[in-house]
Amino acid sequence: MRRAIGRALLVVVLGGCSPRAGFPAAPVMAAPAEPPFPGLTPDAPFRASAPSPDPRKAWSPPPIHESRLANGMRLLVVERHATPLVAARLLVRGGLAGFPSEPPAVVEMATDVAFHGSTTRSEQDVYGTMNKLFADAGTYATDDDVCARLRAATTSFDAGLVLLRDVIVTPSFANTVVDFERQRRVARLQKDGDDASRVALRLLYAAVYGPAHPYARARLSGADVLPNVSRDELVRVWKRVVDPADATLVVAGDVDPAALAARVESLFGAWKHDPSHAPPPDLPPPTPGPVRLVVVDRPGAVQATIAYGATTGPASSSSHVARAIVHEMLGGMSSSALSQTLRDELGATAFGAGFYAWKRGPGIAYWEGSVDRDRTADVLRALDARVRELHERGPAQRELDDAKERFARSLAEGFETVGGMVEYVSQLPTYGLPLDEFATREARARAVTAGAVRAAAPAPEAMRAVIVGDLPALRAQLASLGWGLIEEHDASGTLLRTVTR
Repeated sequence: MRRAIGRALLVVVLGGCSPRAGFPAAPVMAAPAEPPFPGLTPDAPFRASAPSPDPRKAWSPPPIHESRLANGMRLLVVERHATPLVAARLLVRGGLAGFPSEPPAVVEMATDVAFHGSTTRSEQDVYGTMNKLFADAGTYATDDDVCARLRAATTSFDAGLVLLRDVIVTPSFANTVVDFERQRRVARLQKDGDDASRVALRLLYAAVYGPAHPYARARLSGADVLPNVSRDELVRVWKRVVDPADATLVVAGDVDPAALAARVESLFGAWKHDPSHAPPPDLPPPTPGPVRLVVVDRPGAVQATIAYGATTGPASSSSHVARAIVHEMLGGMSSSALSQTLRDELGATAFGAGFYAWKRGPGIAYWEGSVDRDRTADVLRALDARVRELHERGPAQRELDDAKERFARSLAEGFETVGGMVEYVSQLPTYGLPLDEFATREARARAVTAGAVRAAAPAPEAMRAVIVGDLPALRAQLASLGWGLIEEHDASGTLLRTVTR
């Protein structure tokens, strides 16, 4: 009964919403002659011109206090007392690519295991101390450094620094931790080929650097060494790659530089330099392969993952800033002409961006993204055309100005937090940059010309492309590019065959 009454009321209400025969139409209200709120109409005077931006505040980097311990360890400190926080990073030069005779996968495993206990702390004590201090800490390895990080409140930073010292200087490499980590990594190898982006970058590094180059070896899965790695091997590798003479401690935040320098000397001064330790050698130049197109077959894949790039100079070279500007125009900023072409005109990808990996040795600039399989060749043509345009004619002035402004302003933004300060200041020891790098970088960025961009842009012939996708569906597209032979590899990088057409 209640449902019937409700339906009847609904009919009556809805029926009154539209005119029916016998009912007069609703009167049409005339628009008022004058707007009720003068000044808010679309033709108001203030709409005649766009508002001018607020004047940009001048920015200069904070001073960096440098000192060196008796054992050779370097200390870089930046004060920032706005918040009671301190961040630190201990970097040891070398990393995954710095020691060609050492398997990168073993260096990475040793770095991870080191944090799980020292000769004076169990694994439980390490994590219990972090929880007690409300501190964030850990270890990791990059191509150029072995790193330990720490962020803590001012009141607990000293205790956190003691923890960091213990796991770096006297790691225990407990057998139980080593066994667990070995099993975890070996199990992960079974899924190594499932990540299309990881596979594409591994093969791109091999294509642009040469498969034997240290940076290319650093991308290898480690399937040949991880199943049999022992505790003794991890201890040996740790002693080989970690030495105070190659170490720099970067600290930023609510600290007093002079007092901190004395405290760091007391904490790390007993860390002895090994006279037999050899510093990491200079990295060799790249030896790219002759083939521009490399494909990994993924049957049935409706998307194709593309990695397209070339090597550049080291971060310490004079053209580094110009190369960073080029990166902005090769997909680093979403408003770049390339990003708009791929996203808006071709409709080929929702994910795709340019990357510029800074390195102590030769760096790498690349575009990476997942694209509609049927648009793969169109995307590669657009990438090639954009690189060719920048290399031969240079950028439009508007885009150049936008790219320079974005890169220049990123520096001030990066120094807004203690974590950002540590991130930026760590570039100095990692890439061998001078202390005045940040004081001059913005001016150097704004001085980049179209000619400097042309000189810094890679030649199209130097670019290599790796495509992970359904090869039968892609073969005709890729052949239509006219880029020569196509190599087919498996996910580990092994060459399977050369495709001629």
